[in-house]
Amino acid sequence: MQRYRYADRGRQVIFVGRVPNLDNVVLSSLGALVGVLLIPPLAATSFARQHARRILVILILCIIAYVELSPFDWIRSADQIPFRVAMIEWLPFSSYYGAEPQAALFDLAKNCFCWALGFLIAAGTRDVSPRKRQRLAAMVGLLVGLVLEGGQIALQSRNPSLTDVLLFGGAAWAGAVVFERYRRIRDVRV
Repeated sequence: MQRYRYADRGRQVIFVGRVPNLDNVVLSSLGALVGVLLIPPLAATSFARQHARRILVILILCIIAYVELSPFDWIRSADQIPFRVAMIEWLPFSSYYGAEPQAALFDLAKNCFCWALGFLIAAGTRDVSPRKRQRLAAMVGLLVGLVLEGGQIALQSRNPSLTDVLLFGGAAWAGAVVFERYRRIRDVRV
C-alpha cells in the first residue's frame, strides 16, 4: 500500500490541490526531451550493446530503489530505530485488507515491476536448468525486497512490509517463468 504521507503523488504531477504545479510539468517535459534526444545515441554505442543486460539490471534496480525509498525522509537519530522496527507489517497483505481497491491495485502493480528483473536474470543464466533459473530469480527478488524494505526502517514516512518482500520474490520468479515461455516460443519459430 501507499504507506507514506504523499498518498496522491500521481495527481500531484500537474496539480497540487486546486493550483496547477507548472514546475513539475516543465521538469517532466525536460526529462522526456532529454530521454528522447540522449537515450538513442547512448544505446547505439558498442559499450551499451556489449553490456545491455547488465545496464538494464542496474537501471531496473535503481528505479525500484527510487520507488521504494522515496521521499528520502531519513530518521534523525538511532533512538527511533526500535520504534521503526515495531512498525514493520509482519502479516502478509495486511495493508491491503482495509485499503481502497484502486490504491491497493496500484501498489500491487508497482511492486510487481520486479518481474523484469527476474526476466533478465533468467536470460543471463542460460547454462542452468529452467527450475534453477526460476529459483535464482526468486531468491534475487527476495533479497532485493529484503534490502529495500530493511532500508525503509530508516525512513520516517514509510513502513516496511513483509508483503513487499514476498511480492518482489514472486514477481521475479514470474519474470523467470515468462522468460522460459518466451524462449520456448522463440525456439519453436526458429
